[in-house]
Amino acid sequence: EISSTGYAVFSNKQAIYVISTLEQGIQNRGDIVDSEEAISSSDYSATNRIINIDFDPTTGTVAAIRQKSSELFSILLYRLDQADGSLTPITVNSASDPSNEVVLPRGEIIGFGSNVAFDDTGTVFYIASSSTGTLYSYSVASSGGLVSNGTYEDFADGSIQAAYSNPRKLIYRSLKQADKELPLVYISRPFGISRPFGKKPSKLLVVNAKSSTSVSNFSFTEEQALQIAVTEDGSSVYVASNNGTLCKIHTLTGERKEIISSSEGLLNMTLDESIGLIATTSVQTALTKAENSATAATVKLLRLE
Repeated sequence: EISSTGYAVFSNKQAIYVISTLEQGIQNRGDIVDSEEAISSSDYSATNRIINIDFDPTTGTVAAIRQKSSELFSILLYRLDQADGSLTPITVNSASDPSNEVVLPRGEIIGFGSNVAFDDTGTVFYIASSSTGTLYSYSVASSGGLVSNGTYEDFADGSIQAAYSNPRKLIYRSLKQADKELPLVYISRPFGISRPFGKKPSKLLVVNAKSSTSVSNFSFTEEQALQIAVTEDGSSVYVASNNGTLCKIHTLTGERKEIISSSEGLLNMTLDESIGLIATTSVQTALTKAENSATAATVKLLRLE
């Protein structure tokens, strides 16, 4: 995670580091300017580790998703001082140890690769459980406790291995409608999962963060791994799948428009509205003259409509 003021935040799954990305004062590019040991070296294990970190540039809040055991997960909160790069734990419960930890209910599994999404003020974050399909929110500003915003059955994988390996990717947007703003959380399950009685497809769910109601719900085929990008105003979602399809979906109406369909398949997608472009990457396999297979990366640039 990179700050716009010259710092990057990195975790090695046991500690959190702040690295300078600019030459400023006595700091050289690449210097470690501060660090916090989230888990002691003696306690670190495959079931006690940091599995992801997220950063909000508005407030400088760093949220680290921690797996404490096979069935217990939490969020560790820190404040990055964007003036000098110092990292400080945010006390949310002085009676707990550590005091900067927000603990999820036992049995709520956070899939590896899941993320924390901050609202547009950076004072509230959202996280989704892979086991029960529950969306939680927490106000960092008020430390008012973890709130369940709703449970969505289609996103519940149960307390099985599939829940650990299938992340929930979250994006927050405020969609303007007439004289009000609609707070939306976009929840995606990027990969379809196999189960004893069939498969669950990749899905995209758009939730009203205030009322917890479903605004839009989309399913894709089991073979499609998805990359999701949402426009800044929240009006449209771009969905790239590994079968080579890139489509644009209107958030409220659900109208889909196919933009490209490539036999090469898509690996990744990046949306940059400041320059009006979408970049997609893919890998093409071909036979050489010696009848050996060779691969080449392909990058496509598309203008936003």
